[in-house]
Amino acid sequence: MNLLKAYSKGFTTAVKSKKMTSLIYLIILLLGLTVAVPFFRVMKNEMGYSMSVYSLLHGFDFTSYSDFLLHSGKAIKPFTSIIFWISIFYIIFSVFLSGGILHIIYNKENKFSLKEFFYGCGNYILPFLKLALINFILQVIILVIVYFPLTLILTGLSKSVESEATLVYVFIAGVVVQLILSSLIFLISDYSKVIMFVNESRKAIASFWLSTKFVFRYFFKVVFLFLLLLILPISAIAAYLIFSQEIFIRSKITFLVVVLVQQVFVWLRVWFKIWFWGSELSLFTGIFNIVRKSDSEIEEEWNVEELTVDS
Repeated sequence: MNLLKAYSKGFTTAVKSKKMTSLIYLIILLLGLTVAVPFFRVMKNEMGYSMSVYSLLHGFDFTSYSDFLLHSGKAIKPFTSIIFWISIFYIIFSVFLSGGILHIIYNKENKFSLKEFFYGCGNYILPFLKLALINFILQVIILVIVYFPLTLILTGLSKSVESEATLVYVFIAGVVVQLILSSLIFLISDYSKVIMFVNESRKAIASFWLSTKFVFRYFFKVVFLFLLLLILPISAIAAYLIFSQEIFIRSKITFLVVVLVQQVFVWLRVWFKIWFWGSELSLFTGIFNIVRKSDSEIEEEWNVEELTVDS
């Protein structure tokens, strides 16, 4: 499978998935509003019509932040636990939605319907949650493996190095190693879902192992496709950060503009994720010549245990 072909197929899949992207965005928006609306009411009561709230919205202002906590800290304290539990729910719900996304994009016609989408969501929620747990455990292990020795190294170097720059470079090197390993685990987790879905399997551990074999067997293809897919999301993030730094919220108009741009960015994040999975699915099925499900008869049978196709 040509990488550019997988990349372009993923893009085509994302373009055809605007309805699904918008549905997921609306779900995320409604979930966010459950916290944002009551929080806005509290902020309005505490701040009144004072314009000092805008200094809190434009980056970190220690003076404004300290003053706000001093006078209104008790009012917003309940939101800490609410946001925590909403975040946990959001992670679980994201896993739930991933089944629906893969169910739709695996269909050759890429036809979207609420019935089919939520059928896919519910059909793989438990095995996908197992994958998420495996992913979480491995990420924690990576953090311990990287940062525990890194802390010891930095402690030892701090007594002998002449410049603090050396400590910074060593720390950055550790962060880079952690990011590479974490990205690799995320890739394996993504392809685990693809393998599980394509093979109609619910064996999370077995699929994760097969995904590990696949990722390392086709390491350069997997990694280069991943890097290609990162170009536009990173560009979008950079553009958003530049925008957020350049514009200062001074009125309701500028506040609405910022909110609109933020919501567009959230929509694009969902769209990019569908592009990712569409390309990963195309790469995987292309390598093994797997015919995607459609109304037509499946022409080939895939042997998941050997990662080969039996014609």
